[in-house]
Amino acid sequence: MKESSFDITILGGGILGVSLAYHLRKSNLRILLIEKDQNLGLHASGKNAGMIRQLYRSEQLTEWAKNSINYWPKEIKSNFFTQGSSLIIGRNIPNHNQELFKETNIKISGRSIKALYTKTDGLLDSSPYLNYLATEAKKNKQLEIMTNTSVSSISRPSLTTKELEMTINGQYKITTSLLVNCTGAWLDKTLEQTTDIYKIRKIRFSKAYARYLFRSKGWGNSNSINSNSEEIRFNDTSFYWDEENNWYCRDWGEGEKLISKCEELEADPDDYIPNLNAQLRLSETFCKLYPEFSKNITLENGWHCFRTYTKDKLPIFGFDKDEPRLFWLGCFGGFGMSTSYSATYDAAQLLTKKSNNKFSEFSPDRLIQKSIS
Repeated sequence: MKESSFDITILGGGILGVSLAYHLRKSNLRILLIEKDQNLGLHASGKNAGMIRQLYRSEQLTEWAKNSINYWPKEIKSNFFTQGSSLIIGRNIPNHNQELFKETNIKISGRSIKALYTKTDGLLDSSPYLNYLATEAKKNKQLEIMTNTSVSSISRPSLTTKELEMTINGQYKITTSLLVNCTGAWLDKTLEQTTDIYKIRKIRFSKAYARYLFRSKGWGNSNSINSNSEEIRFNDTSFYWDEENNWYCRDWGEGEKLISKCEELEADPDDYIPNLNAQLRLSETFCKLYPEFSKNITLENGWHCFRTYTKDKLPIFGFDKDEPRLFWLGCFGGFGMSTSYSATYDAAQLLTKKSNNKFSEFSPDRLIQKSIS
């Protein structure tokens, strides 16, 4: 290790951890990023559907998604993002950012269905995008990235100590002024070693859920949107999300789509056995909804990844109530790719004291209060 003492240690090398390191790269601080697996972004960040959407009930989430799209460097927009619009079923236009969304009708399987159309949504090539951010972050000579590294212990020697002490890989001792927890599905499990906090609270902030995605063939070629048409065809947008019937699909290749049933299968990420019936359930749902349309659709190989939620389905973003050196950044529950670039910029501003915007809507404190009440 180059350093045994760091200003900020980031736990988790998914999209949130890597994006945060990217935004901290010019801060002149000593940064350590720790990832337990061999490579960065192996879990949700590398296996998600890459659908960039801006339709959220929370105004701040929409702002983060919109700002991510607007403020990505040209290298990201040119190489990893394709603007292609979206259609989302089962939602009304929210009371914020209404200029982004348009009510329309789509035609599918001979039926006309009401939908919300968002022109500036699109698709992101997730893994190359994350690798780009990591490569740019590594240009900071004061940043160290450690993969295949486990956290053995986290402790605070005393209430007056300014730093946290950590043991990694069972032997190396480091100290850090700030610890950022963005370990995704392991958000609570990782810090259960911080026993003085968990003994007091006996509260877990998050739960992890498995979601399955499958490649599918037989869709035909997608066509461009006719903005003057009152009716948009199902195949005309980059992705389609039916929140009424809990499934979505996105363009994947010529005549192919990635398709998923939006199930919430509670899962322990360290001890999860893949569900062999996931493909059958998706097939049954789709055939029941669109019997004529689905005649030519076949499901191919698939995979699963973990999504992490709080009880109110909002992220955790902010300093811990009982441990001021601990910053929570997680539970983005499937909208991390859409919002992470802007959200982690704001986190970096807060961590470096360039901003005091605490985004109280997402504060860890709310989860403690809800659990007590």
